[in-house]
Amino acid sequence: MKTTGTCTQCRSASSKSDTWNAIGENVVCETAMGRGYAQTEYRFFQCAQCGSVFVEYEDSGAGGRGKFIQHLTKRLY
Repeated sequence: MKTTGTCTQCRSASSKSDTWNAIGENVVCETAMGRGYAQTEYRFFQCAQCGSVFVEYEDSGAGGRGKFIQHLTKRLY
Protein backbone atom coordinates (compact mmCIF):
# COMPACT_ATOMS: atom_id res chain seq x y z
CA MET A 1 0.00 0.00 0.00
CA LYS A 2 1.29 3.46 -0.86
CA THR A 3 0.26 6.39 1.29
CA THR A 4 0.60 10.15 1.22
CA GLY A 5 -0.01 10.37 4.97
CA THR A 6 -2.85 10.01 7.41
CA CYS A 7 -6.31 10.57 5.87
CA THR A 8 -8.80 13.06 7.32
CA GLN A 9 -10.93 10.37 8.98
CA CYS A 10 -7.95 8.85 10.78
CA ARG A 11 -6.53 12.22 11.86
CA SER A 12 -9.68 12.92 13.87
CA ALA A 13 -10.55 9.35 14.87
CA SER A 14 -12.17 9.06 18.26
CA SER A 15 -14.16 5.95 17.34
CA LYS A 16 -13.79 3.09 14.89
CA SER A 17 -14.11 4.16 11.24
CA ASP A 18 -15.86 2.34 8.38
CA THR A 19 -12.55 2.33 6.47
CA TRP A 20 -10.78 0.22 9.11
CA ASN A 21 -10.24 -3.51 8.62
CA ALA A 22 -9.46 -5.87 11.48
CA ILE A 23 -5.90 -7.23 11.38
CA GLY A 24 -4.18 -9.90 13.46
CA GLU A 25 -5.67 -11.67 16.44
CA ASN A 26 -7.32 -10.12 19.49
CA VAL A 27 -5.13 -10.19 22.59
CA VAL A 28 -6.62 -10.64 26.09
CA CYS A 29 -4.53 -9.89 29.19
CA GLU A 30 -5.81 -10.82 32.67
CA THR A 31 -4.30 -9.57 35.92
CA ALA A 32 -5.32 -10.85 39.37
CA MET A 33 -6.62 -8.14 41.72
CA GLY A 34 -7.53 -9.42 45.17
CA ARG A 35 -10.40 -11.87 44.73
CA GLY A 36 -11.19 -10.65 41.23
CA TYR A 37 -9.29 -9.80 38.11
CA ALA A 38 -8.78 -7.00 35.62
CA GLN A 39 -8.98 -7.84 31.94
CA THR A 40 -7.84 -5.82 28.94
CA GLU A 41 -8.76 -6.88 25.40
CA TYR A 42 -6.84 -5.44 22.44
CA ARG A 43 -8.21 -5.38 18.86
CA PHE A 44 -6.10 -4.12 15.95
CA PHE A 45 -7.27 -2.29 12.80
CA GLN A 46 -5.73 -0.81 9.65
CA CYS A 47 -7.27 1.91 7.49
CA ALA A 48 -7.88 0.77 3.90
CA GLN A 49 -7.35 4.34 2.60
CA CYS A 50 -4.14 5.54 4.27
CA GLY A 51 -2.67 2.47 6.02
CA SER A 52 -2.84 3.89 9.55
CA VAL A 53 -2.85 1.24 12.28
CA PHE A 54 -4.99 1.54 15.40
CA VAL A 55 -5.54 -0.47 18.55
CA GLU A 56 -8.90 -0.45 20.30
CA TYR A 57 -8.63 -1.67 23.87
CA GLU A 58 -11.22 -2.25 26.54
CA ASP A 59 -10.55 -2.53 30.27
CA SER A 60 -13.06 -4.57 32.24
CA GLY A 61 -13.29 -6.45 35.51
CA ALA A 62 -12.15 -5.10 38.88
CA GLY A 63 -9.86 -2.44 37.38
CA GLY A 64 -12.01 -1.63 34.33
CA ARG A 65 -11.81 1.89 32.93
CA GLY A 66 -13.72 1.58 29.63
CA LYS A 67 -12.93 1.49 25.90
CA PHE A 68 -10.16 3.51 24.21
CA ILE A 69 -8.60 3.89 20.75
CA GLN A 70 -4.94 4.66 20.10
CA HIS A 71 -3.38 5.58 16.74
CA LEU A 72 -0.22 3.44 16.62
CA THR A 73 1.31 4.92 13.44
CA LYS A 74 0.56 8.57 14.23
CA ARG A 75 4.22 9.63 14.47
CA LEU A 76 5.46 7.53 11.54
CA TYR A 77 3.78 9.45 8.68
